[in-house]
Amino acid sequence: MYSIKSERGEKKTAKGVARSVVERNIRHEDYRRCREELKSTREIQHRIQSENHKLKTVKVNKIALCEFDDKRYLLDDNAHTLAHGQYKI
Repeated sequence: MYSIKSERGEKKTAKGVARSVVERNIRHEDYRRCREELKSTREIQHRIQSENHKLKTVKVNKIALCEFDDKRYLLDDNAHTLAHGQYKI
């Protein structure tokens, strides 16, 4: 997950979350709050699911932003990271 804010607008991604939810509900400030306060954010998303060849609409409450990143080591400033296995850790 990441968010970049510039004069042209915001560029943001959140893996596993529907693009419409990211575009409509999640802002750059939510990413900052997640990193600084170490709090997760949950969002409701709707999707169409097939079960036994029957379509149905499902409402899913997913974790959209999570403060825990298992692929990176967060430094003390809560802004910079290092890859696991890096020699400085």
